[in-house]
Amino acid sequence: MKKIISFILLFFSIWAVFSQCPMCKMTAQSAQRDSGKGLTLNDGIAYLFFIPYLAILIVGILWYRRSKKLAREQSH
Repeated sequence: MKKIISFILLFFSIWAVFSQCPMCKMTAQSAQRDSGKGLTLNDGIAYLFFIPYLAILIVGILWYRRSKKLAREQSH
């Protein structure tokens, strides 16, 4: 069963690597190596990738701190 789940996850992760919106694909293909378009495209992708994880991390840290504070108050 673990092998089947691993295969399915691997299949979908590989499939997602090749997916790209048409505008991003056109921009990436038409960008010259000397221009800054390729770098800004990579920066935009990085922002889109990291911002949700950063938000989840911040919420998780705040939730953890609050739960620890409530546990301390209940124990005293």
